[in-house]
Amino acid sequence: MLVKVALVLLTVGLVTWIGFSQFNGLRTSEAMDLAQQARQLATGQGLTTQLIRPLALWQLRAKFGNNAPSVQQFPETLSPPLYPAALALVLKLGDVSRMVPLSVSPEGIKNMRVYPPDYLVLGFNLLCVAMATLAVYLWGTGQFDVGTGFLATVFFLGSTPLWTHAVAGGSVCLLVLLYAWAGYFFYLGLRGEEDPENAETSSGGWFGVAGFIVGLTPLVQMIHLWSALALVCLGLFLFQKGKFWLVLGFAIPLLFFLGWLVRLWMATGNPVGINWAYLISESAHYPGDLVWRTFSFDIEKTNVWQRVLGSFVRGVSFLISHGPVLCGATVAGTLAVFSALHKFRRPSAATAKLLWLGAVGILFLATAFIVREESGAAVP
Repeated sequence: MLVKVALVLLTVGLVTWIGFSQFNGLRTSEAMDLAQQARQLATGQGLTTQLIRPLALWQLRAKFGNNAPSVQQFPETLSPPLYPAALALVLKLGDVSRMVPLSVSPEGIKNMRVYPPDYLVLGFNLLCVAMATLAVYLWGTGQFDVGTGFLATVFFLGSTPLWTHAVAGGSVCLLVLLYAWAGYFFYLGLRGEEDPENAETSSGGWFGVAGFIVGLTPLVQMIHLWSALALVCLGLFLFQKGKFWLVLGFAIPLLFFLGWLVRLWMATGNPVGINWAYLISESAHYPGDLVWRTFSFDIEKTNVWQRVLGSFVRGVSFLISHGPVLCGATVAGTLAVFSALHKFRRPSAATAKLLWLGAVGILFLATAFIVREESGAAVP
């Protein structure tokens, strides 16, 4: 027991030290955009944005003309609402407690190295990392043994991209948290199936929780709808029992996601808002991130469907070439390949491998359509 407590304290201390020692404020445009959306929510202004993309302005004016919303109440039409909403709660708590007020005077900002509310963004991301670390340890320990759980935790905390996203800001750490706990609850459900005397009661509930968590991922980044659907569909095929609870758990957040799509449709006339622009950046008329900065978009100039296959092939090439980095490190990537090729004896491990390989494969293909090389284009 003392060893586990010591490991928890060591993990929390390590996460806190690395995060705060490397933090110099929000570093990416995505992080700044999501933070200001959270501020809008925390101050009672709803799902609006002060970062108005010219393309979004064109889209609303093309639909509503002179009746388009004013720039003071401009709706957010790109990012799903879960991460800004969670961050808004943190900002509101900091403001109410007077520990980190949302409003800072211009004179006070002059001598600041980091804008104070940015520390709340960092703290939220570090909390996500710490909670995800716990899930990784529990998952590895339960599925295999304590040594495997400890080694998985070491590789997880040794991931350079994880710390890059945690320190830079953005919604990736929340996604990591959701997937880590979904994996753990899927493991609990599969372990219950290995006990035929109590499979229905022990596995169904865990599959429902896992389905609910997976269903939250599209509310963080829209592209994860594909991996979430893949997990649920594969679960219906691979799981012996508990399928009803899996679908029920997934359906609850899915209804909120569909509500978000309806809102986008009503606000813009397009159910995905301006997320379709991720497909356009290969056009010769809108190279790089130019599509996001145009006030006069013309679909006839894009030839997107004629170029989509080439864009997909280049996206696949880009993801493969960056495979080790995306896995966290070369060693972790190599171990991931070997684990995918390994034939596990325990049914729960073998089923989990098929489940997650299918989800990763679908997410890989979906990402290949929109990922761009170092062109400065926006990335979901």
